Amino acid sequence: MAGTERTYMLDLWTEQHCNDVVEKILSLPPTENSSVLLLASDSSQSDSVKTALGKQNHDKVVQFGNKDKIAVFYDAKLYLDKHGLCAFSVLCSNRHVQYWRLLLTRFITNVYEWKIITVDQQETEVFTEEQITKDVSNFFGSQTSAFGDVSTLTSPIIPTDLFYHGFSCRTGGLSSLPGMKSLNLVFSQSKRDPKALVQENRRKLAKHVGFDPEQFRVASAVHGNCVLVVGEQEPEGYDGIATDRLGTTLGAPGADCVTMIFADPVKRACAALHSGWMGTVKRACVEVIHKMATAFGTNPADICVAMGPSIGQCCFEFDADKIGQFNDIVEEAAVVSDDGLKAFVNLQLCNRVLLEQNGVKPNNIDDKSCTKCTSCNSELFFSYRRDGRPFGNQLGFIGMRM
Repeated sequence: MAGTERTYMLDLWTEQHCNDVVEKILSLPPTENSSVLLLASDSSQSDSVKTALGKQNHDKVVQFGNKDKIAVFYDAKLYLDKHGLCAFSVLCSNRHVQYWRLLLTRFITNVYEWKIITVDQQETEVFTEEQITKDVSNFFGSQTSAFGDVSTLTSPIIPTDLFYHGFSCRTGGLSSLPGMKSLNLVFSQSKRDPKALVQENRRKLAKHVGFDPEQFRVASAVHGNCVLVVGEQEPEGYDGIATDRLGTTLGAPGADCVTMIFADPVKRACAALHSGWMGTVKRACVEVIHKMATAFGTNPADICVAMGPSIGQCCFEFDADKIGQFNDIVEEAAVVSDDGLKAFVNLQLCNRVLLEQNGVKPNNIDDKSCTKCTSCNSELFFSYRRDGRPFGNQLGFIGMRM
């Protein structure tokens, strides 16, 4: 399997350490299905190394040259990602071992297995976490190779004089893997996108909309019904988040699950919710209403709710013998196939009924304007059901205007 191949990255950036790096790689026993990635300030600098390695049994020797060290490493990482490679070793001078350790912990998630092999006994140079973090952030901030432009959907149900809001589409970001391309807005250790890249994607969204990315709070999405009020003690996981604070933007992720935004123009409060099929069955949207009433004095009749892109009944297939949990909400929740084995569930209808049952006026619920099917619209949205893993996430977001 491609993911089991061993890859070596050779730090040829500093010319005085090149010979040590080359000597070390040549001393290692040849490995089947191995790749050697040459990282240098100039690709011509590694030509002699490539010639030397040609005598070894390495399947692939690939050169990467760039005047920026982080950029040349990122190009090498994209090579790993494109070829599904997970295990790699960096060969470098002991002088730069701390730099590489700090850099890798900011770029590499738990998907990878990595180690650093030192090639000499040089004294270690000191690098600060703050500087590496800043350099990585600046690197992603300088990237101009975004895929398309940032685009959002908005609902006419949300009062625009009091709130800004929207639902992100998948274009305009830096993520490169097919299922996550391009504006993936959620970081996970189980995916390949580094946190700094996701943060830059969020900054792109914030710049497009006009809010402060440093005050962007996104629900963690654990498929439950817990709702956090900003300022309260944060639970381990929560699917809803609410606030009455100016300047704070709330977000809820989705990749088929229903995202909802709530606006109370009377008490000046808002909320965002992630509600997949489990969250729907657990009445997560009802918990948001209760939390807003308790925390802000919200009257449910004043709330405006917009639902975002999510998997439609056309694509949300469910076991027919398990749809009772949806029928408990509304009898028309699912359509069963003629053979009685498959059912197709309407999550948007289930959530509309729950909202109406708990005091939200029917005309204050928008489940049409932005609820395009994520599975049907591959150019616009991420979809776990359509693409499997890895998958990206769009966000529903809302905040109050100053």
